[in-house]
Amino acid sequence: VTVFDTTAHNPFAGFVPETQDTALIGEVGSWGALDGGWDRLDLATGEPQGLVITEKALGSDVSRLAVCATGEAYAIAQLCDADFNCTTPLLRVDLDAGEVVETILDPGATNSLTWVAADDRGRVWVADRRIDGSPTGMWVYDCDGTRITDEPIDVGLPPAYEGVLQFL
Repeated sequence: VTVFDTTAHNPFAGFVPETQDTALIGEVGSWGALDGGWDRLDLATGEPQGLVITEKALGSDVSRLAVCATGEAYAIAQLCDADFNCTTPLLRVDLDAGEVVETILDPGATNSLTWVAADDRGRVWVADRRIDGSPTGMWVYDCDGTRITDEPIDVGLPPAYEGVLQFL
């Protein structure tokens, strides 16, 4: 068992491999306070390296993050009003600059994007489980942000779990 200290508090979104030597962990801080972010951890020493992108930069509490082997990163923001009506846009983020580069996919007024993951072939997979009657399934993008699928790939049920299978 390895214990890691964190820069903020309330680790929430799990570990995201970044490089062979580092991983990122999402830290919510206090819900709704925009006081957390994605913390870089040195895997050899267990020491936090600091927040690479803050909740303030994302405009939301941390949710999900994927990092491609080439360094491009994608985050799902969770933007909620006082009644917890949420939107979940997919954002391309620059971890070196600590800022949002652009919105890649905005599903509108539904809390539908549930996770994002990068595979070993330079693709980003985004689970979309809309409740407004729109097609649900998996969106696929290149790591440069170019959408590969015209519509989400139907996987039978609305996708909800994080994971990417690697195929030979």
